[in-house]
Amino acid sequence: MRAILVFAFLLFQVSNAIAGTHRLNGVVKDSVGTLSAVSVSLLAPADSTLVAFGITDLAGRFEINNVNNGSYLLQVASLGYYTEYRPITVADGMNAALGDIKLEENKAAHVLNDVVISGERVPVRVKGDTLEYNASSFKVKPDGVVEDLLRKLPGIQVDKDGNIKSMGKDVKKVLVDGKEFFNDDPLLATKNLPADAIDKVQAFEKRSDGSLFTGIDDGSREQTLNLTLKKNKKLGCFGDVTAGAGSNGRYEGAIKAFRFRKTEQLAAMGMFNNINKFGFSIKDYLNFNGGLGSMMQSGGQININGDEVPIDNGQPISGAITSGAAAFNYTIEPRSQNRLTFSYMGNGIKKFLDQQTISQNYVPGSSFERVTNTWQNNNNLVNRLSLHWRNQLDSQNMYTLDVHGQIGSANAAGTAYTQTLAGGMPENYLSSYTKNNSLKTSADGTLNWIRKVNDHWPVFETRISAKYANWNERSEWNNITQFFSPAMQATDQQYLNNEQRTINTSAEVSAVRSFGKGFFLVPSVAGRFEKQCDYRTQGLLYGAEGPTDSLSPRFYRNAMTADAGLQLKRNRKNIQSYISLKAENISIAPYLNGSGLYNRNYYYLLPSAFFQKSTNGRSLSVNYYASVSAPQAAQMLPVADYSNPLMVTQGNVNLKPEYAHNLNGSYTIFDQFTMSSFFAMLNGSYVKDKIGWSQTVMPDLSQHMVMANNRYDCNARLDLQYARPVQKIGLNVSVGLTETWDQSIASINNVNNTNNTFVHSGKLSFNNLNNDKIDVRWGVRAEITHTSYSINKEQNANYYNYTGFIRCNYRPLAHWNISLACDVTHYTVQGVYQAVTIPICNAELTRYLMKNDRLSLNLRCFDILNQNRAIYQTSQLNYLLQQRSNIIGRYLMFSLGYKLNKVKGGAGLL
Repeated sequence: MRAILVFAFLLFQVSNAIAGTHRLNGVVKDSVGTLSAVSVSLLAPADSTLVAFGITDLAGRFEINNVNNGSYLLQVASLGYYTEYRPITVADGMNAALGDIKLEENKAAHVLNDVVISGERVPVRVKGDTLEYNASSFKVKPDGVVEDLLRKLPGIQVDKDGNIKSMGKDVKKVLVDGKEFFNDDPLLATKNLPADAIDKVQAFEKRSDGSLFTGIDDGSREQTLNLTLKKNKKLGCFGDVTAGAGSNGRYEGAIKAFRFRKTEQLAAMGMFNNINKFGFSIKDYLNFNGGLGSMMQSGGQININGDEVPIDNGQPISGAITSGAAAFNYTIEPRSQNRLTFSYMGNGIKKFLDQQTISQNYVPGSSFERVTNTWQNNNNLVNRLSLHWRNQLDSQNMYTLDVHGQIGSANAAGTAYTQTLAGGMPENYLSSYTKNNSLKTSADGTLNWIRKVNDHWPVFETRISAKYANWNERSEWNNITQFFSPAMQATDQQYLNNEQRTINTSAEVSAVRSFGKGFFLVPSVAGRFEKQCDYRTQGLLYGAEGPTDSLSPRFYRNAMTADAGLQLKRNRKNIQSYISLKAENISIAPYLNGSGLYNRNYYYLLPSAFFQKSTNGRSLSVNYYASVSAPQAAQMLPVADYSNPLMVTQGNVNLKPEYAHNLNGSYTIFDQFTMSSFFAMLNGSYVKDKIGWSQTVMPDLSQHMVMANNRYDCNARLDLQYARPVQKIGLNVSVGLTETWDQSIASINNVNNTNNTFVHSGKLSFNNLNNDKIDVRWGVRAEITHTSYSINKEQNANYYNYTGFIRCNYRPLAHWNISLACDVTHYTVQGVYQAVTIPICNAELTRYLMKNDRLSLNLRCFDILNQNRAIYQTSQLNYLLQQRSNIIGRYLMFSLGYKLNKVKGGAGLL
């Protein structure tokens, strides 16, 4: 209720701010006629910051709405013309029609392409396919980062998790002065670089390096933001340092330092805290956990949940966590088109997890419930290195080299109690104490060489790659298992040493044959060899007999792939398309304890097709391709894992490769005149011989799960998003709809269970346009999941997840800032679990001191209502699952922040 009252109050304040405003309009012309794509800005005379903004349409008309009474400077700017300035006064009863505004042609601009007038600051320019924003025209709090700046820019949307859309498309890359920053994680730049270091933000679609070098468009596009730095930031070092202490022993500390030169970039960051902050971005968190590959459960199933991946699902990070992280990035460009980038990133955590998991499991004709309570301590450390080298040796040869390395260790110890009930009566019980210690190392590299040859064979390309990964783990467990029908108790004390190793190499050669009129033929050949080993040693923990031979296999599998393909490509001015066909052979040979089990060959035809058309802010693309994935060694190992007596898992040496058909389509509209965007995307896949589980539920309700090729798996997803600034009401409006369908098949007691999951989700959000003093963002998100099972239709269920949120940033005075954030989330599963509503409210008060607001004093209260909880719900295979975990609670934190700025020639940090 309190959150609703706050929401209503802020909505009332915004409505009052909008009332009583004026609408200005006019037409921009030159000596010939009207002009389109002209930037028309209303500036504050005191500091030339942007108050309101518009762009002329195809008829040269512009309109600026919701202008309050006062004095302004009207700026009209377009490349190739002198900028027009007009002082205007807006008052009740004035004539809102500004009439015709004529721009004079700047002939020098045609020679120089662009003339920069000293002191002139145009908030937004349209330069061909690029939107360029002048950062100084948008007010951001003194300690704001690039993400805060992006939220102010018309045509760019940033959701509450920091994900960015520009021109209606997801931003895949963020450059700093045209160079990569910490490889390909856009959030590392936007969440860490200070906003006051940015001169301009350029939004555009970036073509691939190979496409730019050869001049042959490969259709590859990445929505990109380029952040250009202010000149004074290139003269010295800049950054910031933060330190804070709070109630309940909470603390945080962070330091960031940056140094940018014309041919060099240097960035160093570090952080340490016990308030559940992992690293510098969400992708950093994923990499810290080893990426999706680290989430492979026994048998190769991927398990992603709110406890492990807190991204885009509104889930809080569970557990009580102390963490530290460090990052270093160095880029040098000794000459044009020769660039070397080196990056290091390290993360470490100590985590205590107190978690309860409840699952409803369905079998033919019946169901049962399983409840697990877990207490676990984890200590993880990961270090990652990467190197990227791009060298255009001359006009004919370009090389790129990517090298990555990782070393990480993990230690965990915990206790778990599991009880299984049928009809409310206990069937079995497991008490388990486990210890795990693991070490993982990996290295991989890819070398790519592109050579331009002659007119008929313009391009020759070679790619060579290699990878090595090794994972060692020692597990110890002490299990006490109790069965009630019939009564029986078993004690199990064992250890398991497991080593998994992967070695693979691949090479690909392709050439391009030109036939004129935009037609190209691309033949290619490729080969790959991969060896995966799974060596296990298992025995009694306190016994003297040595390893148990039947549970200590030395297993590996070799996979050799060879393919040859032919692609017909056509490039036109705004259209790229191709069709291709590839023939692929996969040879799989597993070995157990030194003996070969078989050598099987599989043959596939892999067609693909692509079409893309882009013109006048509209883009349509359709892509179809077929692919093949060989089974992993962990999925094929034909030896059971008994570490969990209630769920025994085993691989299947006779697994076949997965054969997938994938179809992706997207349609984007970006209207630069209204800054509105529409995005539609449809993705789907059909996987034949999908690798999954065949499950047997025993009479005592223990489970034996064996990897198996299920007949198929298919899914589809539709995304619709629309965003537009509505000047009449003074709000940015964003609405999105997502429909997801997934159908999977798994064998349960020799009966095929078909699981259909439909997810209907939508979101609606608003933020006020005139947000220099008060910036309010609010909205709602709803998600309804319907899951159905063919073996127990009466157990079909609906999940409901509703969230309302509000973010308010208020600057009552020049050196004060107040922030408020509230989220109210409601979880329920119809007829299965009790509904839960979680309100989370956070507040901050900041006072800025010293010259240029260099010092900041911050008082922050996290979870004012002390209602924070971690809940996760999902439907997989034949079960519904809900997890509840411990989580960080309410605390009060006082922190100091200081901006570093060492200028060339200065005496030190000012």
